[in-house]
Amino acid sequence: MDIIDYHVNNIQRLMIFSQRKLDATEKVLAKLDPKPKVLVELGGYVGKSALAWATMLQKFQQNSQGNVSEVKVFSMELEPDFVKIIRGFADISGLSGTLEVMEGGSGDSLKRLKAEKGIEHIDLGLLRKGSVVIADNTDSPGAPDYLKYMEAGGEGGWKFRCDRVDVGDEKDSDIVHFAYVEETP
Repeated sequence: MDIIDYHVNNIQRLMIFSQRKLDATEKVLAKLDPKPKVLVELGGYVGKSALAWATMLQKFQQNSQGNVSEVKVFSMELEPDFVKIIRGFADISGLSGTLEVMEGGSGDSLKRLKAEKGIEHIDLGLLRKGSVVIADNTDSPGAPDYLKYMEAGGEGGWKFRCDRVDVGDEKDSDIVHFAYVEETP
């Protein structure tokens, strides 16, 4: 992940999940009981967050003898070149057994995930009570419709409790949005 940070900070500005956001997210996920074993990412880009999620889940599931229960991160990415980049980073970092990159649109990838991998609780039709939806870039470039829906608490039997964590500084806000599923239809 350091090489991605170096590129972002010194060569070209990329829209990635910042380390501050990853740290804030890890604190939220660490409080969950039970700890997550599966994480689905919609839009992997160059893989920084997917690598971090895989490492976090392994840490959460490590027992006192150092053994790790099986965990899985599914990163869904539309662009074939980005898929290759993420898979390359997963191989180099030794996370290819934990991090699986699914090429294609999120809708199709979610259907494949359910059909091929047996993952039952994913999108709004498949989330369950206790799931957490983590959203980035809700403040900039912005996702006003998403925020309005989630922060209104949901509809049609869905109930969400939302929290925003600002990891920015005095000059700029930098929001991570968390929506906790409290009820499902």
